[in-house]
Amino acid sequence: MNHIINFLNTNPRNRLIILQDPSTNDFVFNDIGFELSNAITSNSNPTQISMFASEALESIINGSEKTHPIIGNYIALRNLGILMEEALKINIQSFFNRHSQNCTLIVDWEGEIDQTKLYFLSKKNGKIIDLKGISHIVI
Repeated sequence: MNHIINFLNTNPRNRLIILQDPSTNDFVFNDIGFELSNAITSNSNPTQISMFASEALESIINGSEKTHPIIGNYIALRNLGILMEEALKINIQSFFNRHSQNCTLIVDWEGEIDQTKLYFLSKKNGKIIDLKGISHIVI
């Protein structure tokens, strides 16, 4: 927790925290994969799936904010694989940037990490997410 507090005390532009081992904290995580897939299954028009997913994702995020006694308001997300689906057309860099500016965004990352790059699944076969320009800390 001290690393998080020190990071947040620097008043970064973004407040993105990437957790490699989420079992070491006391945050309440929202399973974004489960929530978004449930929302998408109610949409029967495949031509509008990306627009519907974007609206559903914003609604889920807006309802996910919690308060921690030390760090204040935060949103904690896990199971982000669905955000990588090409059909949904979600720009994950923009998502991280936007949602970590006004609230601490905590992400349980299920892939590899290399300085400013996140690899969904693995470096060799995964999708690359560049965090250059987004203030973040990896724990």
